[in-house]
Amino acid sequence: LLANEGEQGLDDGDYMLVSNLYASCNHWDESDRWRAMMNDSGIVKTAGLSSIKVGNRVHTFLAGNSC
Repeated sequence: LLANEGEQGLDDGDYMLVSNLYASCNHWDESDRWRAMMNDSGIVKTAGLSSIKVGNRVHTFLAGNSC
């Protein structure tokens, strides 16, 4: 993936994955650089979803939802 830097075809998940990998290693400058490249490219992060099954029903939550 890093070899593809600057190439078209990277999506929001690619940018976030690389940014989060750098952040997990305390490489904050690189993490910020990848997020800036994502923003400069006009790519918007897709909201995350979580699901939980209770009984026979599946409940899905969008990131940022509240009770």
